[in-house]
Amino acid sequence: MTVTEILDKYLEFLWIAFEYDMNVMSESWMYTWVLVPAVGYSIFMIFKWTFIFLPLSLLWGRIWEPLTGKKGLLSLLFAQSRKMANKIKYG
Repeated sequence: MTVTEILDKYLEFLWIAFEYDMNVMSESWMYTWVLVPAVGYSIFMIFKWTFIFLPLSLLWGRIWEPLTGKKGLLSLLFAQSRKMANKIKYG
């Protein structure tokens, strides 16, 4: 499998999971008995979606860290601007 196929399958899985959750939350019985089922399922959804998004968040961290780290690309690009701002600010 290529990376594109894996990403397509993962996004398809996310969409199916989202549709399922919205279908469950739109059921009328979820809002009876003082919202106990709705609150319980909402708590479950928070944990479920945290676990489901874990691969994306790890990937995002691996992509973002080299850009913003101590010697990252963005830090190097804006170092001169930061020096000039500090010079103006502190005289």
